[in-house]
Amino acid sequence: MRWQELVAIGAVETPDAKLYLYKTERQKRADVADIVAERAGKILILCDSLDRGKDLAAEINAPFVYVATTNRMDTFEQNQVMIGSRVADEGLSLTELDVVIEIDFHGGSRRQEAQRYGRAMHGESTGEHISS
Repeated sequence: MRWQELVAIGAVETPDAKLYLYKTERQKRADVADIVAERAGKILILCDSLDRGKDLAAEINAPFVYVATTNRMDTFEQNQVMIGSRVADEGLSLTELDVVIEIDFHGGSRRQEAQRYGRAMHGESTGEHISS
């Protein structure tokens, strides 16, 4: 069954999607903490760059889950806010997830964008997807 059909029968809801544009990387990173603080629920921040992910994790005091992380699912389940590298793109069903924020991604990959957009659709509530 296609997504449009699932939405039509009420099996899934389309998440609220927002796009934030920034002139500089510094402006974007400064705004992430505010975006997180303004939202309730479980939040996943997606970041392709390992260096940026580690830096952001230190800035907002949240765990960064990447390929070398052990017990990834425990980390996702035990934290309200977490940062995920590409390991969070596919194969996860985080039913308590409310907000997905993309801060760093492979710009030309439709597959990656579809997978990341889908993260917000697995939750029990209508999710919110933010790209910056």
